[in-house]
Amino acid sequence: ICTLHTAVSLRPTLERAVEIGNLLAEVKKLLPHGEFQPWCRRLPFSGRTARVYLQAAKWQQTATALPENVTIDQFL
Repeated sequence: ICTLHTAVSLRPTLERAVEIGNLLAEVKKLLPHGEFQPWCRRLPFSGRTARVYLQAAKWQQTATALPENVTIDQFL
C-alpha cells in the first residue's frame, strides 16, 4: 500500500490536460465568435471537458510549477 501510495502522481495527467487546453485555446482564438462549441462537438469528449482543459491551461499561466509528485489532496 505504501509503495503504491508514494507512486501516485497526477502531474503527468495535469501536464497533458494543460497541453490540450493550450491547443484548444489556440483553436478558440482562430474561430469566429460562437463557433467554438460547434467545433468541439467533433471531439471525442464533451464541451464541459473542453472547458475543464481550458481552465487547466489558464491555471498553468498563473500558477507556479507543479510539484514532482502531485497528490490527489494537493490537486483538490
